Amino acid sequence: MKVLNFKVTEDEAYTIAQITRRALSEIKGLDSAVVPRSVLMDISATHCNGNPLDLESLLSVPYEDFAHDILGIQSNINRRTGELENLFSPRCSKQ
Repeated sequence: MKVLNFKVTEDEAYTIAQITRRALSEIKGLDSAVVPRSVLMDISATHCNGNPLDLESLLSVPYEDFAHDILGIQSNINRRTGELENLFSPRCSKQ
């Protein structure tokens, strides 16, 4: 059984916390699934388990792209493996 990796650097942890705050501020009214722990863990799991994210870009992209990535990750992440399913690809994935 694969163990989820949540190992991020201190800088990445700080940026993920900022992304989480933005998601709660901008998206919460649209989707009740946007809760702090879920966003934080889903972003970290995605970033560390097969789909590295450009975290700085995710933090600063326009709302439409931000919401696409946050809600898409939450809807398509396999929480046992940290991998994204259903061919979902975040717009802020690293190249």
